[in-house]
Amino acid sequence: MLKIKCPVCSHIMDFNTDKGILTCSECNSDISVTKIDMPEYGLYKKSSYINEIAAKNIIQDDSIVTDDIKPDINPEDIYDISAYIPFETSLDDVVNSLRAWGGKKIFTSTSFNKALNEKNISMDYYPAFLFSISAYGEIHSVCTQNDDDISSHITRTHYYDIYRKSELKNHHVLSSASDSISDMVLEGLLPYDFDKLTAYSQKSSDIKPCDKITKKSSLLYKNVRNQLTDQIYKTLWNSLDMYSSKHNSDTSVSIYDLNIKAILIPVWHLSYNNRNITKHIYINGTDKTIYGEYPLSPAKVILCSVLSGFILFLIIMCIITFII
Repeated sequence: MLKIKCPVCSHIMDFNTDKGILTCSECNSDISVTKIDMPEYGLYKKSSYINEIAAKNIIQDDSIVTDDIKPDINPEDIYDISAYIPFETSLDDVVNSLRAWGGKKIFTSTSFNKALNEKNISMDYYPAFLFSISAYGEIHSVCTQNDDDISSHITRTHYYDIYRKSELKNHHVLSSASDSISDMVLEGLLPYDFDKLTAYSQKSSDIKPCDKITKKSSLLYKNVRNQLTDQIYKTLWNSLDMYSSKHNSDTSVSIYDLNIKAILIPVWHLSYNNRNITKHIYINGTDKTIYGEYPLSPAKVILCSVLSGFILFLIIMCIITFII
């Protein structure tokens, strides 16, 4: 039988199979363990008593104090535009950016080159919903950290009662309010500077949206809320990565502030035909961020490759002929 000495008084310790601890009858010391490498006991596993043990080592995050928690918010649908972001780029700037982005003319689609040469690029304001959300989440979990002592064949386990919090304040999410532009395109055009929002009045403004609001902000909010909740959950769980294991975990997320605006965002739009398929390219109207498929022409690329190979072959043949 393997004899384990007490780290305090060196007396031989006994293993309590009910509680999963080593006890010393001489000085009454005990050691919490998760496993002991002794054939007569086998592999001991942690049980439900870990909550009681962990309560002695509470680690609590008090950095966030939020009193106004609203667990469930049901916003009303919005149909009126209240603000817009002005264009900060010219047509010439956009044409130059698209040419630099698309690459050399010899490799790009003929119809794309024609659209750029003729500057067939529209300047549109697309309707979108701007969600400004503040959310708060917390996790309560019993976590462990192992301390292996190879010499005594003991794995000591330290238990901690962990409280962690995470908060997102004034988190902005932009979602399309019509079918004329998708959320994927909007995400590709980010970022927009929402500090530059300007008050909009349909009666007094010459700015006109390219499409009407056709989506319900209340339904879109549910998707935004789920995405935000998943993001906070991920942050909370990642904060516990330093621990060996997590047990009896409890998580919660609450939205405590919500503001929804219907706004207009500036977008340049170029469309062209490639093999009877209409291609679309969108450009952020403030910083010229481009979203779309590169306008490469496969036929031109293959032709240039063949010509390059042929020219290289002729050069090699000339060198060989000269050497001979």
